[in-house]
Order: sequence, then C-alpha cells, then structure tokens
Amino acid sequence: MQNVEDIARSLGVAYHGLTESETAILGMLRQIRGQVAGVSRFHTDLPAMVEKIDSLYLELEEVASTCSLIAEQSEFNPERFEEVQTRLDQLYRLMKKHGVPDVEALVALRNETAHKLDLLGDVSGDIAQLEKKTAQQHRELLLLATQITANRKAAAIPFEEKVYDRLSKLSMPNARLTVNFESLSDIGPDGRDAVLFLFASNKGSRPMPIKDIASGGELSRLSLATKSLVAASIPLPTLIFDEIDAGVSGDVALQMGRILQVLATHHQVVVITHSPQVASRPGRHYFIYKTDRDNRTYTQVRQLTTDERVRSIAVMLSQNPPTEAAIANARELVGQ
Repeated sequence: MQNVEDIARSLGVAYHGLTESETAILGMLRQIRGQVAGVSRFHTDLPAMVEKIDSLYLELEEVASTCSLIAEQSEFNPERFEEVQTRLDQLYRLMKKHGVPDVEALVALRNETAHKLDLLGDVSGDIAQLEKKTAQQHRELLLLATQITANRKAAAIPFEEKVYDRLSKLSMPNARLTVNFESLSDIGPDGRDAVLFLFASNKGSRPMPIKDIASGGELSRLSLATKSLVAASIPLPTLIFDEIDAGVSGDVALQMGRILQVLATHHQVVVITHSPQVASRPGRHYFIYKTDRDNRTYTQVRQLTTDERVRSIAVMLSQNPPTEAAIANARELVGQ
C-alpha cells in the first residue's frame, strides 16, 4: 500500500511494452509466428516451433492482462491505509508487551489465554458461595466480639475495686483507676471496643489517661498494683520487676515489698531495686556489681549470705561502711 504508485507505474510500462509500443513484444511475436508458419510445410521441425510460439504468445498475453488488471486496481486509499497502519501498530505493541517474536507466536498466546479463561468458567457461583461464607463468619465474629466486651465489662468493676484496695495499702487511699470502654466502628484484632485506663490520684480529681496525670511514684505504685493482680491470669512462671519502686520510699516501699513477697508464693519473682525495704523481703538476695580488668568492665552477680544481706541493706540505708544503727535497722527489716 505504501508503494502503490510505483506498482501502478511499473506494471503500466510492462503492459505497454507487451502490447502497445512500436516494438511491442506480442506484436513482434505475431510477426515471428507468421514467418515461421509460412515455411513450416518445408521442414518437419517447424510445425512444433509454431506451437511453442503460440504457447508463448498466450502466456505473455496473460501476463499483459494481469499487469493491466493490477495496475487498474492499484489506487491509493488513505482510509484503508490508516486502518491497516493502526492495526499493525497494535500488533507490534502486543508483540513487544508479551515478548513474542512474531504474529504467529502472538496468536498462539491468544489461544492459550482463551483456553485458560475457558477453564476458569463461570465463577459467579463460587463468588456467591464465598460471600455467604464470609457473612456467616462475620456473624460469628460479631458474636465473639460481643462476648469479649461483656467479659471485659464484667471484670472491670472487681478489677477497679482490687486496684483501689492495693493502692490504699500503698498510701494512696483516694486514688481511683477507672476502666473506660469506647466502641469501635468495626471489629479489630482486639474486639469491637478500645479499653482506656483512666486515673485520678486525689479526691475530686477528674480521671485522665495515666500517662497525662500520674507522677513517677504514683506510676510505680499503680504499676505494681495492676501487675500483681493481672499476674494470676498470666501463664508465665517468672515475673521481672525493674525499678518498680522508683520514686517511693519508707512505709510505701515496705508495703511494696510485702505485695511482691505475696506474689512470689505463686510465681518466681525477680526484682531489681535500690530500696532497702523491698530488698529485705525476698528469700534470696543477689548483689550486682562491676569490676575493671584488662581495660574492660565486667558485670558480675553473686548470691549474698544472711550476714552479707544485712550489711548490703544497711549500706542502702546509710553509707559504706554502714553505721551500727543502720545494721540494726537492716536486721529488723530482714526479720533477724
């Protein structure tokens, strides 16, 4: 289609050379045939030659006719040209996209894809079945979430009362921990509600989020009160409290030590502390210390004997070396 003008011109010249020019091949061939036919009765080979010339004439005549027909049909059609060009561009893009070398490979890919689609068949029935199953599971999930919310709310009131009792023993008789529930728009990993713990340390105070209101000492006591209650529901044999007594001292620290001691009857409790009141409660006392050797610092731990415990607690109460009064106080704390 791009070379239609060259095709029409060349075939027109060929047709003219065969039929219409002064030296047209068909005209000259007719003259040759007449000359040969005129003497063919005088030689036995000439009649066969005349037949060959007739055959050539017919073939060349057909060639001339075909050239004329193709030349007449070779007219440029811009609409058809644009249509074909667009089609070719589309084929080339598809070949490049799918990484195939030719149209035959592209057709094979088309057939393979059609076969896979046929294998899939009508999935509307499967979709409906899955939607039904999803709806059923959502109803079950909603029921479970509702049960979780009910269980939480049922446990919240006695939990608040027990925390209040623990805080009262830790010299916070007016403190309140409130469990607040907020419904979520959808069910999440933890159910359909968010649980927020609100805290008020004094009478008349408005409960607020713990992180916004609790001081260091209050946070330590509140942490011990809640963790000691929750520990009974945690399937862990060992509980570790690191500086749980930060910000407290005196009788409050002593009460903390007693709570930890009771907790240790059901769990293995490890406590890291700088409070002599807390350090005096456990059955075993390990002393952590550092030494420098070969330009390096090493942290070491060793269990103290009863006398070493008394001295260590006395140092915590006074100074190193401890005073006699501090040693006497330490013996009283450990129950000797």
